[in-house]
Amino acid sequence: MANQVETKYKLQDLRVSQNGKFAAVKLRSKSESEDEHHDLLIFNLEMGKKIFEHHETSITHMEWHPAQNKLLFIGVLSGLNAVEIEDEGSKEMIEGIVQHSVLFLEYFHFSKKGKSVGYLLRNISIIPESAKLEEKNIKNIILDEEKTQLLYYEKIDAVGKVEGLGRAWNWLDEDLVLYTYQSDIYTMDIVWNSKKKIASYDEFILDFTPIGKKMIIVSIDYKNLLSSEGNFNVVLFDFDNGKTEPIKIEGNFTPEIFPLGNVLIFNRKIDENFVVSKFDLETGEETQLTSPDKISRFPRISKNKIYFLREEDGKTDLYNIDPAGEKEKKLLCISDFLDNI
Repeated sequence: MANQVETKYKLQDLRVSQNGKFAAVKLRSKSESEDEHHDLLIFNLEMGKKIFEHHETSITHMEWHPAQNKLLFIGVLSGLNAVEIEDEGSKEMIEGIVQHSVLFLEYFHFSKKGKSVGYLLRNISIIPESAKLEEKNIKNIILDEEKTQLLYYEKIDAVGKVEGLGRAWNWLDEDLVLYTYQSDIYTMDIVWNSKKKIASYDEFILDFTPIGKKMIIVSIDYKNLLSSEGNFNVVLFDFDNGKTEPIKIEGNFTPEIFPLGNVLIFNRKIDENFVVSKFDLETGEETQLTSPDKISRFPRISKNKIYFLREEDGKTDLYNIDPAGEKEKKLLCISDFLDNI
């Protein structure tokens, strides 16, 4: 009997479908022989079982369709793929929807209703000349890289592109794209093909999330880009008057922030552990929703619930909790499904 090779797994991402029925987990697997790849697992949360798995050298991004039981993900080798799940549980994987070429697909976003989708591609044939940091500051290097990125969007009767944008972008509505270019923020109407500059920004924008007539901007000073300590800044931008209001989320936290009503959900690092926290925009108060004695990561929002992965005693479990921090519920043990993948 051949010796079993021990495989170690590291959590990479969690995505929960909009109806809360399905969850996708991405893991990095590494065996004793140093073989390394990514595993994508999809679970039916109502039945408590694994219904799909996929293995690839690297999976860079995944996202559920907002209105369908369909998970799309990007493989470094395979390009954009989709897994369609029917209510009765049957599954179909569609491979190579978008293939990599000199335009390498990095990630994508759906609009809120799923009528539009944007693809961010990097033109890998146009690579800025390498430059030592002491000869060229990090801000100029970042702005050079922005010139190699393209955004494509599709919506029934509209197909187009925005050239030379930065990494941060999102949908304001089904027809309006919000994106960065150099140090400015623009909107682009994909039907009328018209763009509008709405603000200038002195920091590197990591992400922004629209909330009605406002948006959350997460940024970092260019001089802190190489720091491992975070140092992220969060502000609330008002589209009507163009003003920004600082949000006092301080300390070491991850830059992914999810709005849920009047609160913001995010991960905070405390010593070596992660907790799920919420920040109340009305009171300015932060509340920890999970115990600082446990590792709770990758908070995601679905059907007014907060889903997250918890690592404890060598096991990984999927939980959800309500915004008040009550009724914490264990949904399934991810570790139970790792021995036979």
